[in-house]
Amino acid sequence: MAQTTKMKIGQKLLAVLMIVTMLGGLSSTVVADTFQTIKKADILTFGNSGDAPFVFKDPSSGKLEGVDADIVRAVAKELGVKTVKSKLVKFENLPLEVSKGSVNLAADGMYITDERKKIADFTSVIYYEADALSVQKNSTIRTLDDLKGKKIGVQKGSSFVDYAEKLKKSGKIADYVLFGSQSDVLVGVSAGKVDGGITDNFVGPYSLKSNPNLNVKFPSEYKPDSIASSGYLIQKGNEQFLYQFNQALYKLAKNGTLAKILGDYGIPASALAKPTKPVKLTETTSSNNILKNLNFPKATRQLLPKLASGFVTAIGASAIGFSLAIVLGIFIAIGRLSKHKWLRGILLVYVEIIRGTPLMVQLIYMYYVVPLLIMLVVQLIVPNFNLSFSPFVAGVLGLGLNYSAYLSELVRSSILGLPKGQREAALALGYTETEALHRIILPQAVRGSVPVFGNYLSMMVKDTSLLAFITVGEMLLVTQNYASSSFLMIESYTILAVAYLIISLPLARLVAHLEKRYKVGK
Repeated sequence: MAQTTKMKIGQKLLAVLMIVTMLGGLSSTVVADTFQTIKKADILTFGNSGDAPFVFKDPSSGKLEGVDADIVRAVAKELGVKTVKSKLVKFENLPLEVSKGSVNLAADGMYITDERKKIADFTSVIYYEADALSVQKNSTIRTLDDLKGKKIGVQKGSSFVDYAEKLKKSGKIADYVLFGSQSDVLVGVSAGKVDGGITDNFVGPYSLKSNPNLNVKFPSEYKPDSIASSGYLIQKGNEQFLYQFNQALYKLAKNGTLAKILGDYGIPASALAKPTKPVKLTETTSSNNILKNLNFPKATRQLLPKLASGFVTAIGASAIGFSLAIVLGIFIAIGRLSKHKWLRGILLVYVEIIRGTPLMVQLIYMYYVVPLLIMLVVQLIVPNFNLSFSPFVAGVLGLGLNYSAYLSELVRSSILGLPKGQREAALALGYTETEALHRIILPQAVRGSVPVFGNYLSMMVKDTSLLAFITVGEMLLVTQNYASSSFLMIESYTILAVAYLIISLPLARLVAHLEKRYKVGK
């Protein structure tokens, strides 16, 4: 007994020691310069979001192409590094990936900003970019003034989010929607999801060249908000690598290689920054002190008001979506028990399709594809018919349809679990089949399913986080946007997790109460 107690105490002490060691490591991680590591491994790895024309895979050849991909390859050649590897990362997470050291640099049309400089170092300015307005081809929007009362799309984590927020606060636009990439912004504009989009001026010409069917134009009357300097991000404390990289960029700018690369993608040489010879910096040892940089009070103060609006959206989507799921689920369950074989077959196919595909795919399909399919059919009769689902409507429909398949199976199994004598007794008392179902069978089946309904409601509330992928402004999307602009990643996502926990705990208590009240399992 004493030996067992000693073992338990020893295990606890070991666990505490491991935690202390991990925290110590977090607070005093020393960043070693990676240049020699790159040279020794003969591999340079760069992070990017896969957004054309900066970095993308050619659909026919599968080769990695793009302005930044070609520049990184040219730099690697200058440095004597044979292999260049690409790591696909969400745009808003690129600075964090560089800071962690999981990539050697981030190259993706990244604007040089003071906020980003706090988390990583920038190379020399490589080229200049400006914002551009995209609208549908038949749109009358030409200038910033024409956007009043309109909704625009911008890329998550980009400098355009701050610009859109400024426009919204000043009343120059009604609202803005966040998209995962600049290509997604253009698709959103083309499909009528937003009235206009703000992207880099590099994106427009190449997008129209590569996809002439895109229903988008770029009004020349629009005046850019600013001209921005762009460069690549490198982890702090890598002065030697930063110098060598800048030295290679200087040589490529002087011999015309950079101008040629930009020209290959329809970008004029005038967008190139004037080459300046880099100065070798004194090497320092940089401490990546994560614990010291934590700022929960700031994140809580700034993020909580934003989460409040996301909370309202998530609860609203859950309430409407779950109500739809219950109604559809009951009707599907009844239909699955119908005497009509064709009806049972159709509903079986529906249930299997829903249960056999991911919810995220269904949400994206509902947002982008379903309106187009409806338009395709209706335009056979009404040629000019147009249809577009808002992100919230598409999200609610997607959640409702998905959960209806699962709830229908629950209700159906509850009906089949009831004694057959109940139906027979109802018929003997003069009830019709329909009356017996509605007044005797269905109420008992639904009543027995109520506790499990509570579990599904709790799951749906958490699944509203997936609505971020179709640009619904719920809690995850709000947090992603804040984290990508503030770079308070640990704080932001910890606060989000606690928020979901606070929401889920009352629901868990409700489910436990329902199980006790309806005596589930007894």
